[in-house]
Amino acid sequence: MRKSSDAPQRLLVGPWLHDQIYTDLTEVGEIEVGENAVLGIEGLSALAIEWFDCRLRDRCSAEPPVRVYVLGENRWRDFDDWPPPKSRGLELFLSSSGKAARAPDDGRLDPTPPGRKSGPVDRFRFDPLHPVPTFGGANFHFFPEVNGPRDQREIEEREDVVVYTSDPIESDLLIAGPVRAILHVSTEGRDTDFTAKLVDVAPDGKAISVVDGILRLSYRDGNRERRLVQPGRVYEIEIDMGEIAMRIPAGHRLRLDVSSSNFPRFDRNPNNGEEPTLTTKLEPVLQTIHHSKRYPSRLALTVMKGDQP
Repeated sequence: MRKSSDAPQRLLVGPWLHDQIYTDLTEVGEIEVGENAVLGIEGLSALAIEWFDCRLRDRCSAEPPVRVYVLGENRWRDFDDWPPPKSRGLELFLSSSGKAARAPDDGRLDPTPPGRKSGPVDRFRFDPLHPVPTFGGANFHFFPEVNGPRDQREIEEREDVVVYTSDPIESDLLIAGPVRAILHVSTEGRDTDFTAKLVDVAPDGKAISVVDGILRLSYRDGNRERRLVQPGRVYEIEIDMGEIAMRIPAGHRLRLDVSSSNFPRFDRNPNNGEEPTLTTKLEPVLQTIHHSKRYPSRLALTVMKGDQP
C-alpha cells in the first residue's frame, strides 16, 4: 500500500476468525484470547468514525500507525511500523538422520547451520487420493470445527507429514512479523505441492498450529508463469506462511510440519504436470527434503530483539 500511495497508512490486526469481529466470542480455534480482543459493532463503529473524521475532516489521531493483538500475551501492542522496527531475523535449520517422516523425534530444528556438505534426506510418499486433511488455519467460517489454531498431533502421526522440532526454548520468544520456510526439495513428478506449518509445542506435548502456507512447485518463480518441474532436480523454494504476533513461552518448542497437501482448503496436485482442474489422473510421487551445508533448508522467523530462542 505504501508503494501505491504516500497517504498515511493504519494497520489493525486482531485475533479473529472470519466474522468473529462482529461478536463477543473469545475462543479462537482451541485457544482463548482476552475479553480485550472483543470489538463488536460498537468498537467497529468507533473505528469507522475515527477514520472518516481523519479522511474527511482532517481530525487525525496521533496514535501509532500499527496496532496488533499479540497472542500469548493476550494484549494489544502499538508499533511504528510492521514488522516492528526492533525485530530481527531468526533462522532454525532442518536436520535429521533420514527418519523424520516416520520417527517423531528424529527431525530437528537447530539455530546452528548444518556442517556437512551432504547428509541424510527425508522422503515421503504423497498420494493425492489420500491427502492430508485440513485441520486448523485460516479457513472459511462455514467450517468452524477446523478453523484457527488446532492441536496437530493426530495429523503429525501420518507418514506423509515430516516433523522437525526444536529444543525447549530457554526464555520467552516473541514472533512478530513474517514466517517463511526455505526448503530444498525434489520430486518424482512433473509438478507437485509443498506445505509448511509452524506449530507451538507445549511441555505436555500439545501441538498448536500457528501459521501455514503452500507452494505449487510449477509456480516457484512467481504466479505469472507456470514452469514444470524436472523430476529428481533439487529446487530451493520459499513457502510464505503469513505473519503472526505471538509470544511463545519458555519451555515450549517450535515445530515445522512439512507435507504436500492440505485438502480441501487447497486443491490436490495431480503430480503429472496436468492442470489440476482438468486432469482425470491423480498420481502418487516420492518427495524428498534435502538438508545439509549444500542444501540449508530452514525455518525463517521474525522476532523481537532481546527475545532469544
